Amino acid sequence: MQTSDTINELGIKYLKGSGVPVNYSAAMNYFKKAAHMGNLDAMINIGNLYRDGLGVVQNNYEALGWYKAAADKGNVEAMYLAAVLCRDIPNHNEMALSFYEKAANAGYEAAIFPLACLYEEEYFNFGHNPKALEKALENDELQKFIRYNFKAFKWYKKAAEYGNIEAMFRVGRRYEENYNSNGKKNENELSEALEWYFKAADAGHHQEAMFRLAEIFESGCYTLIPRDEELSWYWYRRAADAGHYGAMYKVGYSLHWKRQYSKAFEYFFKAANAGHYPSMLQVGIYYATAFWGRGARNIDKARQWLSKVANCGIPQLEKEAVQNLREINAVLKEIQEKEKQQQQDDCFITTAVCQNFGKPDDCYELTEFRKFRDTWLINQPDGEFLIEQYYIIAPKIVEKINMCNDAKEIYSRIWEQYLFLCLNYIEEENYIECKNLYVQMVNELSQKF
Repeated sequence: MQTSDTINELGIKYLKGSGVPVNYSAAMNYFKKAAHMGNLDAMINIGNLYRDGLGVVQNNYEALGWYKAAADKGNVEAMYLAAVLCRDIPNHNEMALSFYEKAANAGYEAAIFPLACLYEEEYFNFGHNPKALEKALENDELQKFIRYNFKAFKWYKKAAEYGNIEAMFRVGRRYEENYNSNGKKNENELSEALEWYFKAADAGHHQEAMFRLAEIFESGCYTLIPRDEELSWYWYRRAADAGHYGAMYKVGYSLHWKRQYSKAFEYFFKAANAGHYPSMLQVGIYYATAFWGRGARNIDKARQWLSKVANCGIPQLEKEAVQNLREINAVLKEIQEKEKQQQQDDCFITTAVCQNFGKPDDCYELTEFRKFRDTWLINQPDGEFLIEQYYIIAPKIVEKINMCNDAKEIYSRIWEQYLFLCLNYIEEENYIECKNLYVQMVNELSQKF
């Protein structure tokens, strides 16, 4: 006669396709037969099929019924699975707490941390729900919810002792909160907080634990723990390297004040790409200020980053971003005005001649001369030198001509004798002759004026 274990194993073979084709219906039949014989593992397997919808219509309530049947007979795994499933069923948190606690009390490690989290969640929800508070007062259940807070701490500490890194951090945070909320300070609580933060940071590189340690050493907010910049920097760096965006910002800010702008930008940029708004603000400012004079300004990127912060929903950051955007627009306007003025002044003699004839700054003649300079002359071996010398000599020539009573006649002669011919050379793409004549013009005018 087959035992319930043998029948359950047959079901597992059909479930996994071990030596036979996968057949969920056959697996279910074997599991049910074994379950009716009292096999607790088979009850769990049936629950799994209903939970996952394998060979049957998915049904959490049916799955829960089978988990509960095994749990009621003392199966710890079933208690845990029932608790996990209850979290996916509306209004089943109380039952989830019950099953988690039974499994945790039986030593099922996987149940301990989620049990603590659920107690904390229920306590938090109660504290932020006026209707729940009112109902608890009516039903004399207030103490129950207060106990939830103590139980959360109890199970967090148990999970921490088992090596759960997140639990270590939360235990440390609880000790620190207790120390701060208690009018009669207990230094042991602060020491416990630090100890658990250190454990979480060292054992599991817990980002928040490292960051909190850095904050404590930076601020010197506790008499027991003096301010220590070196330790603060150490923990901020570790937290940043572990991926904490707030720490990246802190490290970036410290490097910025040390004028290590490139390194600072790396930290700001990494955090900004992850959505950290204070870092986005700094990235925008860096692009706007040309890395504080150490790089190239990029107005478009500055606007892009600052615009994101200007709509982030954090008033102080939005204010700073909008102010920087205004400054960028002012700078951009100034740059554009300078460029326009430069364009007006950079062909000094030719500009003065064209103005003498009443021609605008963007007239055909000036446009062609500028194109000649910017596309051909600048690329010649002596091009940059000639242009540089022209910028030194030409303004003085124009200034002296403008002081002459016959300035108009002088500009007309310059046009007829030099510039008209130069323009013809440009139109004929005879650039060398244009260059030679223009150089001759500047030399002769500089000798005369």
